[in-house]
Amino acid sequence: MNYDDLRYHFDRHVALRFIKKDHAPLIGSFLHQAFKAGNHYKVLETELTDQLYDFLTTLNAGHDPAPYPLSPKEYLKQWTQSGFLRKAYEDNWDVPMYQLTSGSELALRWLASLDKKEFVGTESRLLQIIRLLEEMVQKTQIDPAERIKLLEKQKEALNQEIAELSVREEPLEPDETQLKERFYELERMARDLMADFREVGENFRSLDQRAREKQLTQTMVRGKMIGEVLDAYDALWQSDQGKSFAAFWELLMNTEQQEALDGMIRQVKQLPQVASLSSNAVISRLKINLINVGDQVNQSNHQLVAQLRRFLDAQVLLENRRIAETIDTIQAEAIALKDTLSWRKPFFWLDDKPAMDFTMARPLFTPPSRPVITAEVIEEGVSDNQTDVLFEQVYVDPQELQQKIRKLLRQHSQVSLREITRHFPIEKGLTELLTYLNLASQDNRTVVDAEVIEEIEVRDKKYSEEPFLVDVPQHIFSR
Repeated sequence: MNYDDLRYHFDRHVALRFIKKDHAPLIGSFLHQAFKAGNHYKVLETELTDQLYDFLTTLNAGHDPAPYPLSPKEYLKQWTQSGFLRKAYEDNWDVPMYQLTSGSELALRWLASLDKKEFVGTESRLLQIIRLLEEMVQKTQIDPAERIKLLEKQKEALNQEIAELSVREEPLEPDETQLKERFYELERMARDLMADFREVGENFRSLDQRAREKQLTQTMVRGKMIGEVLDAYDALWQSDQGKSFAAFWELLMNTEQQEALDGMIRQVKQLPQVASLSSNAVISRLKINLINVGDQVNQSNHQLVAQLRRFLDAQVLLENRRIAETIDTIQAEAIALKDTLSWRKPFFWLDDKPAMDFTMARPLFTPPSRPVITAEVIEEGVSDNQTDVLFEQVYVDPQELQQKIRKLLRQHSQVSLREITRHFPIEKGLTELLTYLNLASQDNRTVVDAEVIEEIEVRDKKYSEEPFLVDVPQHIFSR
């Protein structure tokens, strides 16, 4: 956490913009009452507007001028544009739904932490840490013998507890403080889970939004755009967050797990020690809310797939329309020209033969060869090749050849490459000749006549004293 990161968050993060608002107490208190107090994940616009109207009326009573003069719909519009609320139409509903965003969840969670708690449950959190540590140690133990030792220890503890309960005659008296502590911890974890799911849902919605933006702003081909979207989709599902959600949804959709969850929630609410605390607790609607948020994430996935399908259908429709328009244009041109064309002249011609691409002519799939890497020790060998030639490279100085050309051009207005080589014979083989040709290609005043062929005498003293002739097009250098 450095300065740049904090500066970015203070400028961009929704939760910090929430806290920095002038009427943040109004936003926080109302959203907590509308969503958190009643454990509502989504609220209809009409219901939310009525609640905000009553809320503003109470706050503005006895003040002149009113501290909050805007209408409820105007406030909801501002909060939605600021990213504090999300407004969307659900299936089979003509009235939009409102729900909190992940930034609002973070802000409300932090504001709630400012209240002085009845007591801080330290024992339950320590036990939870111990249970998580034990689970991590047990799950990561790959030695079967050590794993068996851990299980035997748990078995011994269970047998000891069973033996103690077998001889006990009076009923058990649970500790009221411990039950309250664990209930508060359970409530906190349930709220955190619901808040985290809003962020998961926003991640999937942002993927859907990016796909729509690409369809509207980019003119890439269908396959490339769909490939990019599906790659991002797969990356999201293969991430730790995506895998965790898939496991969560599979667990929640298990009928036995749902029945067990309902049974445990009922038993907890019936405990006399926490009866007064569970009247409006988060766990009362935990299963329903979890199913709603999970279904919303799945709906985001379905919307992404449906959007891709609509994009493909629209592209096919546009292509068919464009082909039909092209055919109509060709037909109209043919009708207009049918009386002016002569049968003695060809109607059209092809520059080359059409290329045939048959499916059966394509090669079959060939699996890539896998190299076999052995553990043999590679001994250093001795090469018998002659490497002296690598150090005997021929270097031709272009500046020296340029000076020879200029020397002749001082006496003549034009001079050919053949005349240059007669005055200054080539002594370094083809390398020197190629250097002359390179100089000619870089000079705009040089004329090349491909129809006239000249014989250039080339000598390479390094290998032989005998010259040989090379045919090249005539190159004429000018001043």
